[in-house]
Amino acid sequence: MKDLTRFLIFIGISFFVFYLFNKFNKKEEKPKAATEEVSKDTTSTYIKQSEGFDKLYINDTFYLKSKDFIVKIGIDTVHGFIVLPSVRIYPYNVELLGKNGLSIGKFQNSSTYNILSNDTMFMLTFSKDSLSVDTVLFKVLPDYKLEFFTTYKNIIYSVSSGMIGTEKSGKDDYAHFRAFYKGDKFKTYRYSSIKHDTLSVKGHFKWIGLKTKYFFTALEGQDDFYADIVLSRSHKKPLIKYAKIEREGRYFLYFAPISLELLDKYGNGMGSIIDLGASWYRFISIILLKILKWLYSLTFNYGLAIILFALLIKLLFSPLSIYSQKSMRAMQLIQPRIKEIQKRHKDDPKKINEETMKLYQHYKVNPFTGCLPLLIQFPIFFALYAVLKNAIELRGSAFVFWLTDLSIKDPFYVLPILMGVASLFQTFLSSAGTASQDSKQKYFQYMFPLLIVVIFLNFPSGLQLYWLTFNILSILELLIIKRGGTIERDKRLTK
Repeated sequence: MKDLTRFLIFIGISFFVFYLFNKFNKKEEKPKAATEEVSKDTTSTYIKQSEGFDKLYINDTFYLKSKDFIVKIGIDTVHGFIVLPSVRIYPYNVELLGKNGLSIGKFQNSSTYNILSNDTMFMLTFSKDSLSVDTVLFKVLPDYKLEFFTTYKNIIYSVSSGMIGTEKSGKDDYAHFRAFYKGDKFKTYRYSSIKHDTLSVKGHFKWIGLKTKYFFTALEGQDDFYADIVLSRSHKKPLIKYAKIEREGRYFLYFAPISLELLDKYGNGMGSIIDLGASWYRFISIILLKILKWLYSLTFNYGLAIILFALLIKLLFSPLSIYSQKSMRAMQLIQPRIKEIQKRHKDDPKKINEETMKLYQHYKVNPFTGCLPLLIQFPIFFALYAVLKNAIELRGSAFVFWLTDLSIKDPFYVLPILMGVASLFQTFLSSAGTASQDSKQKYFQYMFPLLIVVIFLNFPSGLQLYWLTFNILSILELLIIKRGGTIERDKRLTK
């Protein structure tokens, strides 16, 4: 029992370290030194043109509309940019861009231009003379996309005010703000990663963009494109100060929710945008998300889906769990004999170890099997944490009464307190009927439920609901084992 207690304490500390790690110390990948430059001052005309304008000089305003979003388009004839000052996406009804919006230029602002526009298409043609005509085209596509086509060989893409927060929990939302790009690898930058005024990255890219916790905007080329990207930061969020792109042709603009199904549909590696945990258990997160969505299709409530998921996991691991519970019970029952051995050979540690191992072999008891179910479920716990915290499907998903959003913590801490009570009862039930324990063992044993409450206080309520359900199912399983399957074995062990 002593070994088990120590392991349970280790589990609790591991959960706590895992929580702190995800909250404060998530490591960001940085590009190779050869492609990264830090600059505090520059006179580049491209930076000056795209570092953001205190005032936009928009002469004409147009709108592109679809069932996915409404995009406002304006022409800034002073700076020579086409500006998207506002993008609102449905059905979430959220605004994505900061005050300066998204700018694409720089075009011939002194030229004569003509506009052809309707709800799904915006085309702008510039002409210096009858022999020189340039075209910029925006066209609405399905799935939160705009096609962008230009005949200009050098364009500047800028989101100089970044994205804006969309969630009630602003602190949590801002913690997920990232600038990102996909070249040979997927790279992300949080606010703290940009330690100086600007950070420059050059190379060939598939796409570049910005993200919040649940939404993103990105520019993707039909083919890979070469770009000089300058990132900046302001108000605790990363910005794309500008990206100078040296290629005309076809591009795609995304203003979309971070949905795994949608990102997989986009292809081109965009599934990397969603944060589903570390690479070693990310595939488990994807499987769990698909299972939860399937269960939701049956119940139409993610709270019920999580309860059913906990039941599935318990059934899946029940053979191992039952064996583990029996082994733990056996370990408790032979504790008096172990103490006798320790007392009889108190001056010979080697003899104590030999006699104890013989006792384990005689009664076919393994002291480590009690820990096995928890070890196996560790990756599932981490993966479920990532899914419930970051999957947009859980955003705003209500369960019952006060639980109006399963992606955030329980506002009244009811679930973590119930978890503690269930864990305490499970501990009491596990140790009932066994030999008396010393005060130190009892202290650690009954401190664990309190530790569980503290660790889970700020976890997503969906995860709290899962753990509470799993605890209740474990209690029922333990009652069944104690009332039936182990009575004869208990008698044999205590003879």
